[in-house]
Amino acid sequence: MRLTKSQIQFLGYRITDDLQVSGFIDPDDPNDLMDRIVDLITMELQKEDELNEEVRQILDQYSEKIRTDGIEYREAFKLVKKRMARERNLVL
Repeated sequence: MRLTKSQIQFLGYRITDDLQVSGFIDPDDPNDLMDRIVDLITMELQKEDELNEEVRQILDQYSEKIRTDGIEYREAFKLVKKRMARERNLVL
């Protein structure tokens, strides 16, 4: 799932606010914490984008076999992505 910058900012705000309101944290600088959370979310989404690109490249190499064997591209994509994520200890 792809998120816009404003959606990521909103998530960062909500996470920071919820942690503060619930009493789990009392940061010295809530804005700095929010920025760090936004950076972390952005980095994780970039990792997923990179993984998606690698999966596309792999499936492109097997495009003829996928077509001739009648394999659904979307299903193959999900399977390959899941396997690669597991091998790299990525949480999607």
